[in-house]
Amino acid sequence: MPFDLENLNAGTWFPYPLPGEDSPRKKKGAPDEKVCYRAPDLDFLRTLDDETMETRREFVQPKKKSGKINMRAPLQHVEYPVVKDQKLRDETLWEYMIVDWQIYDAKGQLIPCTKENKTTLMRKSSEFALYTTDCLEILREKEGDQNAGEVKNS
Repeated sequence: MPFDLENLNAGTWFPYPLPGEDSPRKKKGAPDEKVCYRAPDLDFLRTLDDETMETRREFVQPKKKSGKINMRAPLQHVEYPVVKDQKLRDETLWEYMIVDWQIYDAKGQLIPCTKENKTTLMRKSSEFALYTTDCLEILREKEGDQNAGEVKNS
């Protein structure tokens, strides 16, 4: 499989709505709508974590096997990641994953694919958010199938 080093994470276009789904948006004579998605790569996710996550540190009393707190044992130092800015994390992730679209409003006008419009659709349209989740799941499965095929061929 050849690699395009200039664009290793190109988007994949999906029809809107997905085949087999009924949507009140789909009317006879209406233009076909589609959305281009890409799965986040490791570098992007690391950068996103650096910008929106922090490590919490605290001391906790350990528990016994029974689940009760062991007051005689010394405190344990625990570190865990916490999202410090969920809004920024969501908006950055949506901006990255939704590459482009051809979606029309009720008047038949093309909706521009801007960060603000992506955020509005993801926050206020459960139909679009569910559609996005379904498309990203299809991408993840497709990527998993490709990886399994590569391992099988080795």
